This record gives sequence, C-alpha cells and structure tokens, in this order.
Amino acid sequence: MYRFFNIGFKIIVSIFSVVLITQALYAKDSPSIDKSLGENPDAFLILQIPNNDQKISKLAIDKKAYIKINGIQQYIMIKGENLNNPVLLYLHGGPGLSGMGKEPLMRNLEKLYTVVYWDQRGTGKTYEKNHSSDQIDPKNKPTIDNMIEDTRQVVQYLKKIFHKNKIAILGHSWGSVLGSEFVLKYPEDVLYYIGVGQVTNAMEDERIVYEHLYDIVSRSGNKEDLKALNKISKYPYFKDENEIFKDLIMVRTLQAKYKIINTDIKPTAKSQKSYHKNGPIYSNIYKYMMGFDLYKTTDYKIPVYYILGMHDWQVPTVNAIKYFYKINAPKKELFLIPNAGHSTMTDQPRAFFNALKVILETK
Repeated sequence: MYRFFNIGFKIIVSIFSVVLITQALYAKDSPSIDKSLGENPDAFLILQIPNNDQKISKLAIDKKAYIKINGIQQYIMIKGENLNNPVLLYLHGGPGLSGMGKEPLMRNLEKLYTVVYWDQRGTGKTYEKNHSSDQIDPKNKPTIDNMIEDTRQVVQYLKKIFHKNKIAILGHSWGSVLGSEFVLKYPEDVLYYIGVGQVTNAMEDERIVYEHLYDIVSRSGNKEDLKALNKISKYPYFKDENEIFKDLIMVRTLQAKYKIINTDIKPTAKSQKSYHKNGPIYSNIYKYMMGFDLYKTTDYKIPVYYILGMHDWQVPTVNAIKYFYKINAPKKELFLIPNAGHSTMTDQPRAFFNALKVILETK
C-alpha cells in the first residue's frame, strides 16, 4: 500500500489537520537530572520517570548529555512534549553528518514522539570528544559492526530510562543503511522501522544517479560537463573508495548545478576533507558501502515504512520503491512525497509530519 501527499499537505486517502506546534510545557514533576552529577556522562540514568504501571502526566523533556556507549563518550539530545509518546531514535546520514541541526525543522515531530538525536561514532560532538582516540586507536574507528553495536547499546539505554519495551527507528540516507542492518539483526528491540532516503544498493543507486545526470547534461548541450562525465563513464564501478568519493563530489556538484538535487554541496565537500584528514576515519564504512546490498534480505519481523521524496535523485526513489515491493513484513506502507527530494523531513515538513502521524495511528 502507498499514499501520495500533495503540495497542500493533504492525504488523498485520508485528510489530517495540521496541528500547530506549541511550546513544550514543563510540569513541576518533570524529569530532572541530579545537578550534583555535573558532567557525569551517565546522568540520564537517574531521570525520575515512572514505570509502565503508573500513569504519566503530560511531561516534556529537553536534555543533552554525553553517555558511555560501547567504550566511548557519545552525544545525544532528547526532545519531546509528552513522555507518554513512543521513543523515536533518529539515525542521521553521511556518514558523518550530524542531525542536530535538523532539530528546529523537525520540531513538530516532538508532538508525536520523544525524539532522540544522536551524534554517531565519528560525527559531531561524539567525534570532538573522541577524535584523538579515533586517529590513534583503530578499534575506535567506525565500522559497520561497532556502529551496529553502538546502536544496540543506545537502544538498550533508551529502553531502560524510558521504561519502554521497544523503540521506533528512523534512518535517513546513510542512517537507513545502519537502521536497516540494526532492525534486521535486533527486531525484538524495535517498534517499527521508518526509512527516509532509503539506500538499498549503494553502487546501483549511484549508477542510476549517473545515468539520469548524463541524460540531462547531454540534452543541455554543455560539452564541458559532458566531457567530465565521460571521463568517469564506469562510475561508480571499478574504483576504490578514494576514487569513488572524489567522483561523487563531482557528480553531486553537477546535480546541484542542473537543479536535479536541492542540496548544499558543502557538507559533502567537508566530509571529503575530513575523509582525507582523519586516517581516513570512515574508510571502513566506505568500503562496506561499496558492497551493501539490501536485496539480499527481504524478510522483516517488524513493521516497515518508507517515506520517500518523489524527486530524490541523491538516493533514487525508484530503486527504493523496487525493493519495497519485495519486502515481507507484518505490515508495510510506502509514503511518496511530491515536491520533495532526499530530505523529505525538511523539504516538506508538514507532509512528513502527516506521514508520521499516519504511522503512529495505524501501527
């Protein structure tokens, strides 16, 4: 089943009113952290949150802290308007692009969920706290295995402090790779999975991107740009991760030039600079991504939802749709958002909110 959301943010199948975001109200019995703990990275562990057998009054939460996860200090931010709501762990993209900056644009989600933003290993404040060890100690560099384990420990931590049996997982772009791998391995911890800008086969995705870009540049008559694309005619195959990343920057730059994607190339360029500076810190992840193929697994033990921008040519929606229809799951639903690209949550925030509301009400 799939739904279309139009530009006016109405749902063709069902129409939902858009609820205006209000300021979070902090009750006098709101959860609090013992100030005597200061910078204690485990400060959240003493949040005074009633267990599931007690009625929880409407409480808001807005907390930030470092916590000890898988041997290193990792940074999380937790925001929500009502602790009765499900907990949603947001897995950002990149790898290496923190999702903290998206919070103001995603604030309406905090009406539906207690949203947990996490700077993954090698990213943002987690990187800043551990960058010296990331450079020196190979075991602290991001790998798919230690990042899945990081995710597991974050989820267990959230289950403990919020007295929840399961946590909802939302993965965006690279986060959809990590999220998919996690929910397939640990379905018992997951309420449901939401894929946004879903990666299914990284190399095939990039090949589709290249062919689409080549067609547009050819029709433009720009010989210089066409010549540049002809130089990487086998993209992204038959290259190592260093060459692929260099070519990726060029492809994304041309996509932005021809308004195929609505994105700022600076974060990607910043990642490239970081890539060459830090060891490279994500070398293991880039190598892993070259072989990532979600088509090898189509059986899920949890509900699966995809929210895809109809104009996503960064991670082609066409490939995600193709995979979606092969999924076997207790429940699955596909939301296609018109006039949205790779970041549907910020391209069309109200439509994205409505999709999350549908998921919450029909789970």
